[in-house]
Amino acid sequence: GIDSEDSLTAIRQRERRNLGWLIFISAAIVITCVILIRHITGLKENAPAALPVTEQIHPALQANYQTSGASEHLQAVWLNAADAMLTTDIHYQIETANPAASTLFGNPQLTGQSLQQLVPWLSVPKSGIAPNAFGYNVECIRQDGQRFPAELSINQFHIGKEKKFIMVLRDNSERKRVEQTKTNFVSAVSDELRAPLKAMRYAISTTLRQHADSLPESIQNMLQIANQNGESLTELINDLLDVHELEAHCMQFHFATWPLASMLNKAVAANLTYAKELGITLNLHNAIPECSLKVDQDRFLQIMHNLLTNACKFSSRGSSVSIQAHMITSTRVRVAVIDRGIGIADEFRARLFEKFSQAQEHKPGSKTGTGLGLTIAKSLAEHMGGEIGFHSVAGQGSTFFIELGSIPAPGATQL
Repeated sequence: GIDSEDSLTAIRQRERRNLGWLIFISAAIVITCVILIRHITGLKENAPAALPVTEQIHPALQANYQTSGASEHLQAVWLNAADAMLTTDIHYQIETANPAASTLFGNPQLTGQSLQQLVPWLSVPKSGIAPNAFGYNVECIRQDGQRFPAELSINQFHIGKEKKFIMVLRDNSERKRVEQTKTNFVSAVSDELRAPLKAMRYAISTTLRQHADSLPESIQNMLQIANQNGESLTELINDLLDVHELEAHCMQFHFATWPLASMLNKAVAANLTYAKELGITLNLHNAIPECSLKVDQDRFLQIMHNLLTNACKFSSRGSSVSIQAHMITSTRVRVAVIDRGIGIADEFRARLFEKFSQAQEHKPGSKTGTGLGLTIAKSLAEHMGGEIGFHSVAGQGSTFFIELGSIPAPGATQL
């Protein structure tokens, strides 16, 4: 008994109510999602920055993580180092060796061996080895008995209370070969230059001496300039060769006992002409100690030549250069060359004995030289067991001195 129209009306009302609830629930869900999203975004923005990975690890594991990383790094260095590296105990028994050490000595089983057998230098008694010492030039022995030069560095460390050494060895065979090649090259070039240069200088000097009157003045001036340049070139070649031989430790020294007074007289005589050309007087004081020096006379005279020519070069025309000598101990004498020239500027003193160093200020008309004279003089003095030094006052002059061991003459008064 329900009318069809009433039935449809009831159905439509239920559908409208259901649609309203659906819209309400959907809106509530959307609003809730928006609120949640905003809340999560705010939490992210206000959250502290993330810690590094190592700091996020539990403290009990973090130290192990870092130790493991450092260990892997050191292991990579140890395995891939180009130089031989070995660790030993206090008696030089090898405890560990890297692959480069096995290759260097031609022995894959170095552990347990004595490093003194491979590096005999370590077995020689010494006053002591510094905890960190570098640059020892030693000779090493490979497993097949072949000997080779090497550079040794020693570092001391401790494991607990036990002292250990780490040795680093670098093969110097190639460097020695290059040095020898360089020595041979310099010697060959010097010899090749000296012979023609000597012939040219002889021809020029002979022409000037025998035909000076018949040559026009312009030609004479040109020949004199050529002769002076030849002398300068010869001096440069000789100085370069001397420096190279001294640095390579291949210069020959012939030691003998020579009276000091005799050698100083020879030095003055050899440099007298040069001093006169510059208008300088050389004065050798009479109070020369009665002693002898055990030196290479030629090298001693070379030192005196360098000191005297420098003194003349930086002195004013008409002044004098003095040579004095006195005993500073009973077995040591000091020889001094004193000038009254321009002196040495303070800023130049630190590099006075360096190669090719030259003062900015020169006496007008003087030659600048090679800048090697004082370097050679210092090295020669040291090779003969002496030393060289100076003191100077800018504008008043300089004193250069050499100190050497002396032998008192028989009957001479001792200090």
